[in-house]
Amino acid sequence: MRRSICDIAADAHFEAQATGRQVLFSGEGESLIQARAELLYRAFENVIRNGLKYTAAGTAVEVQAERRAAPNRLRVTILDRGPGIPESDLQAVFKPFFRSETGAATAGFGLGLAIARRAIEAHGGNIRALNREGGGLCIEIALPTD
Repeated sequence: MRRSICDIAADAHFEAQATGRQVLFSGEGESLIQARAELLYRAFENVIRNGLKYTAAGTAVEVQAERRAAPNRLRVTILDRGPGIPESDLQAVFKPFFRSETGAATAGFGLGLAIARRAIEAHGGNIRALNREGGGLCIEIALPTD
């Protein structure tokens, strides 16, 4: 069974509505990736659900997918409207068990982004975190496509 990023976003959106949040997906066309589908599914699900944990009520997590022609890459951006992360922690959030001192009280063990990074890198891609202008976090994921 093929699952797309759009499918993951739709599932998360359905669940997010109960907490006054949304997940909005934008993207066109398809990109095929030679992958262990379950690993990538978990990676995207972890990042999207992590965004939902931190985004403010009444806001949305935005998931944007676009194909880049040179080089052949799929770029997925996940943007939330949470507290963001101190600049000094932007790389550390991908380490197992790391919890940033953002003041946001959320459940978890600090493994979601570490799992996502390992899965993305295992497929020849990369992942990075940036603070979003106006507040929130931006996670950028790039993967090679066929």
